[in-house]
Amino acid sequence: MDRDRITATEASARLGVKRETLYAYVSRGLLESRTIDGKTSTFDPREVEQLQGRRRGTRSSAVGVTVVSSITRIEGHTIAYRNHPVDELVRDRVPYEAVADLLWTSNLAAEPDLAPWRTNRQLLADAHAMQATFPADAPVLDRLRATTAFVSASDPLRGDLQARSTIRAARTLIATLVDALPRTGAAPAANAPLAERLWPRLTAQRSTAKWREALNAALVLLADHDLAASTFAARVAASTRADVYSVVSAGLGPLGGTLHGAASNALHSAFVLANETSAAHAAGQLLQHGRTVGGFGHFLYPEGDPRASTLLELVRDAAGDTRRAARVEETIELLRDRLEIEPNIDCALASMSCLTGMRDDAGEAVFAIARAAGWVAHGLAELDERPLRFRPVSRWVG
Repeated sequence: MDRDRITATEASARLGVKRETLYAYVSRGLLESRTIDGKTSTFDPREVEQLQGRRRGTRSSAVGVTVVSSITRIEGHTIAYRNHPVDELVRDRVPYEAVADLLWTSNLAAEPDLAPWRTNRQLLADAHAMQATFPADAPVLDRLRATTAFVSASDPLRGDLQARSTIRAARTLIATLVDALPRTGAAPAANAPLAERLWPRLTAQRSTAKWREALNAALVLLADHDLAASTFAARVAASTRADVYSVVSAGLGPLGGTLHGAASNALHSAFVLANETSAAHAAGQLLQHGRTVGGFGHFLYPEGDPRASTLLELVRDAAGDTRRAARVEETIELLRDRLEIEPNIDCALASMSCLTGMRDDAGEAVFAIARAAGWVAHGLAELDERPLRFRPVSRWVG
């Protein structure tokens, strides 16, 4: 009952966190906030207690398994792939393909070979024919799911789970995911980096060196993030000794949730609305249903998502001093002030997709293609573990 609920101040005190962190938990779906009298946020004390137990480690894992990983390290505001800080990879303009190989092999090539990332011509032609049967406005995630199944069906050796074979198949799959999407812009060279090939699949706007750098950075920043929901799903699939296509398909399922890979979609639309009307109007539309707004807050980064600050800086530089960029920035500041939490990587994705005229689910596409590298890395790691180790036990309640 409502009278049993507690205030934000009480919930923060029980959890031992700042109010900003409390609302970051809300934005990630870890807590539900209910507003009474139009302004006071209240919380279910049982949810708060459960979250408190999770934070203190007093509850065992839901599946009774601790996943030990050497893939991605997150300490404070530092994220590192195989001990390579992600912000340095972005600063050094390391191509997404090289970062994927780093995640898979632990090796970072000084001059990565992009040849293995070229698409098989016949496979691509058949994938285009398959995509042509889709409605023109088909969700991009559905296109990626269909392409994954199509490439899998075209590979008679998909059951070969050796690491070298898996990596070869993963390169072909990710390249095809990009190249099979319908193109609206100028065609890039067949041997161009994936970020350059992805650009005209998402927007008809001409690219620039700065925008290509921003898109590659987004792919790098999103390549892995430890055991996010989609990555855990990919791990579960790999534990059954599923092939690489099934592992990626498993990851694509949870990624479509509005609290995961699709979190940037609504914010993209809000930025477009801000340009057509005003930042205040757009922010008001997002805030009218409560304090939870996709693109703001992250329970791992109560002081701000470092991936967001990195990508937003690149987006601001690429966009330059334009009216549209100013409206996006104003909307972000309004939401930051009202929510009292910092933007996350989904906000940066929405900013980039809006300012480049991309489709409203472009951020979801970038997220999925980027994270495929991480799913494959975790799938490879899972092959070294005991199979079928993720087995929750249900409690019958009648």
